[in-house]
Amino acid sequence: MFLLAILLISGCAAKTDIKPRAENLATSIPEIAPIDNTLKTYENKDLGIKFLYKFDDIAFHGKISVKDNVISYVDPNDSPSQYIVVFTKKNDQTVEEAILDAVKAKGKDPKNCIVVNNGGYWAVPGYQEYVLDLANQKIIYTKAERQKIKEAEIESAKGDSYYSGGMAEKEIYNQRLVASCSEYAEPLGLATSQTTPSRFVYNGKNKILFLPGLFDPAFYQDDSFELSD
Repeated sequence: MFLLAILLISGCAAKTDIKPRAENLATSIPEIAPIDNTLKTYENKDLGIKFLYKFDDIAFHGKISVKDNVISYVDPNDSPSQYIVVFTKKNDQTVEEAILDAVKAKGKDPKNCIVVNNGGYWAVPGYQEYVLDLANQKIIYTKAERQKIKEAEIESAKGDSYYSGGMAEKEIYNQRLVASCSEYAEPLGLATSQTTPSRFVYNGKNKILFLPGLFDPAFYQDDSFELSD
């Protein structure tokens, strides 16, 4: 009984171990779905992408549609629909410049953002993962935000809430990040390890794949991506 109590307490504590994005940019590694007959190959030679996705008339009813460089998976039983975006980098561009151009196309000032190399993309050997962060990571809180942080600290100290002052600060940081750098920078992951943050996957040549942050399992299989120039 004593051992069970320790395990339960440890599990609860792990849930709230939140680190600022600027300090911990490593993404969580979701479980790869097994390859079986519920997966189907999608290939778009114009965009230079190939991958496996959920396809099962019984379990999944989603359909893939394409508009420009956006590939959407629309499921009438699930809302909102998921999507991925394929970018083609110019030969004279760095991957960082190409990603910041995508931020600019969203109407945001790329000077407010930085592109961080997060290391190798865990699912496909040879590919690299990049994320966006604020160029100026020092947050100046408004009066309302300071009050929110204070109230969270009080409630957490009383044991009435898992939402701590640190979590309130993290939430505000994330909101600033998305406001400055668009949904391409959405980190997610607050108070849970079950979400996947937004990230860019680069094939080392001229193709960049944007994978939006997800709370739910992705419609695609992570380790099946093939990007060709």
